[in-house]
Amino acid sequence: MVREREGALAEMQRSLERLHIDHFDLYQIHAIETFEELDKATRRGGALEGMIAARESGLTRYIGITGHGVDSPAIFLEALRRYDFDSVLFPVNFIQYTNPYFRENAEELLRQCRVKDVGTMIIKSITRSPWNERPKTHITWYEPFTDAGDIQNAINFALSQDITGICTAGDPQVLPAVLQACQNFLPLSIEEQEALIATADQYQPLFA
Repeated sequence: MVREREGALAEMQRSLERLHIDHFDLYQIHAIETFEELDKATRRGGALEGMIAARESGLTRYIGITGHGVDSPAIFLEALRRYDFDSVLFPVNFIQYTNPYFRENAEELLRQCRVKDVGTMIIKSITRSPWNERPKTHITWYEPFTDAGDIQNAINFALSQDITGICTAGDPQVLPAVLQACQNFLPLSIEEQEALIATADQYQPLFA
């Protein structure tokens, strides 16, 4: 994850060659998880400058930014002040919304993205908790919900936010249930969302 212009362009070129394509629809600056990393990527000579040059030369149509962590919504709010990104990718789930700092910034980020017509791609929608010391039973780096009802509740919550869509979990054991939950999606009222958040004290947020 190179943060400098020339290194980021070289990394992009290697990806194009490996995939045997001549351009991307969307190319994202990945895993910006601190304000310091945002500074590196957006300063003069940074990765963003390289991505803008790549778009001008036809190597990508759109430029996005991704990140994890409790600070990601606040970081992306600042990122949108610096540049008109086409998309952001960050975690949203009802357990993480028990953190007032995260929730306040996430809700404001979603509002700003709607105003600015920025795509919002959501990850970690079915996160139950970190693995901690428990044996890993799935390939996700977090412990996912596995019960169909719990997955449905988590998907209903995520898709009830003002988002473009979710990125599904890649684990083959839970993916079918996630796809089924998306097909059966029912939007939650504000009261239903708050009631679900109120049950989250039995779980542990992935990002503290």
